[in-house]
Order: sequence, then structure tokens, then C-alpha cells
Amino acid sequence: MRVLVAADAMAGVGPRDASEIIGGAFADAGAQVAVVPLVDGGPWFPDAVSAFDADAVVVQPATLQDALDALSTAGASLYLDLTGLTRHAWAELVQVDRHRLEALRAAAPHRDVVAVVRSGQQRSALTGLMGVVAERGRLEGGDLADTLSSDALASAWLKDLGLDGTAPGAGAADGVGAIVLALGGRVASGIDVCVDGFDVTATMKAADLTVTGASVLDFHAVGGDVVKEVARLATEALRPVIAVVGRNFVSSRELRLAGIESAHPVLEGAGEDEPIPAQVADVAARVARSWIW
Repeated sequence: MRVLVAADAMAGVGPRDASEIIGGAFADAGAQVAVVPLVDGGPWFPDAVSAFDADAVVVQPATLQDALDALSTAGASLYLDLTGLTRHAWAELVQVDRHRLEALRAAAPHRDVVAVVRSGQQRSALTGLMGVVAERGRLEGGDLADTLSSDALASAWLKDLGLDGTAPGAGAADGVGAIVLALGGRVASGIDVCVDGFDVTATMKAADLTVTGASVLDFHAVGGDVVKEVARLATEALRPVIAVVGRNFVSSRELRLAGIESAHPVLEGAGEDEPIPAQVADVAARVARSWIW
């Protein structure tokens, strides 16, 4: 049996370790196992990238200035992880002019730059009715005239950069996505980066079973973005998906609606305690023995 394992962080360990724990149990049961860590940015993202691109540079800036400085970092591939970026004022953003961008282009003309953002942000626009500028104005309860003025200011800045503010990704990380697009880069979620880097689609089609995992599986979050993306990809590949989770609060019917065949909890019922890796391994081993292809 061929098994693809792609779990989120659980039992106090990151996605890569969690996936390897589950994958090890299936390997011990005689399966051919491919372990794929899917990470949506953050502390475990560099480790995931290094597994498919050892030469890539991953930078995780905390401020807008840090992000701009990182864009001049040497390397064939740059993954600019913006998931931990603090919010910044529009006045800071519009000060990044065409001359600064030209200097950044000249510093590394042939590199691949990817702005890494949380799932969903890779499609966000900066301006327009559904853009980040308008949404931010609504959330902050600002005056409509001020919001329209900010939107016009952002539109003018983007036009000067040769960009359309409604382009997908231009609004990512409060507009930093637009700068990366202006440099010829792209905007993607951390999960998308890992899916492409590991060629998950092809591997999943070659697998007989996909196993995912998360700390908690409930109907509202469905285990989070990693579990939902694994279920979506497996559905497209016509492959069954099961989940090894810390706790499960989803019925069998709801699991099927989410594209998951079955869920196998490490701990029963509600509680604040978390499982330990050894308990995850035990449950994964029991599940592995019960699956025969």
C-alpha cells in the first residue's frame, strides 16, 4: 500500500515531525510512505522549504522595513514569509516609490521571489469595494470619506508602479504583496508553496491512501487550513483521506461532507490536555494495521 502523510502540527510538535510520526507507523506496517509537511508560514515554514529546496532563502520580517531589506537578500529563490508581519500605516507603504523598486530589481534580476501569506490572502485585492483598504476602513469604523481617500491614494501609488490594485495578491500583508508583484514575484500561501514544492498533486494520485492530522477536528474549522487543503486535493485525485487527530468532535456524516473518510482521535471527549507523540504513534499504528489495500 502506498500512503501519503500530510499532517498539521499536533501533540506539541510541528507538521514535519507529526507527519513523520504517523508515517513511521504506516511504514512499520509495511506501507510505502511519502511524508509531506504542509506549513502555512511561521516557525516551521523554513524547515518545510528546506526539504524541497535546500538553496532557497527564507526570510521572516517583522516590519515593513525588514521586508524591503529582505528583498535585496542574495539567493536564487527567496521566500518572504509575511505571516508574522506587523500592521503598518498606509503612509509607510506609499513611500516605497518606483526608484526603490528599480534598485531592488537591479540587485537580484533573475531570482524567484515569493511573498508567503496566510491561506486566503493570496487572492486579496488592495483597492476597490472588496479590497483591503476598504475592508480595513470598515473594520476600524473610519469615516467613509477617509476610506475613499485612502483607496484613491493606494490606487494612484499602484498605478505609478504599473499595477492594478484589484489584482489577486496585491492586498496581501496590507499591500506588501503589491510590492512583490511589482518586482515580478508572486504571492502564495505557505500551503500552496509546499504543495507545489513537493508536487503533492502527483504524489497523491500515485498513493492509495492519504493521511492527515491536526490537534482538534471540529465542524467549524475542519482541522484548519492544512486538513481542508489535503481533503480538497484528495477529493480531486479521487483518493480516500483519513485523519489522526488529538480530539474529534465531528460526526461520520459531517466528516464525509468535509471529504474525510474517518477520523481517529488520540484522546476521547473534551479537555485541555494534549496528546504526546507516543500516543499519536500508538493510534497511527492501530489505524495502519486496520488498512489493507
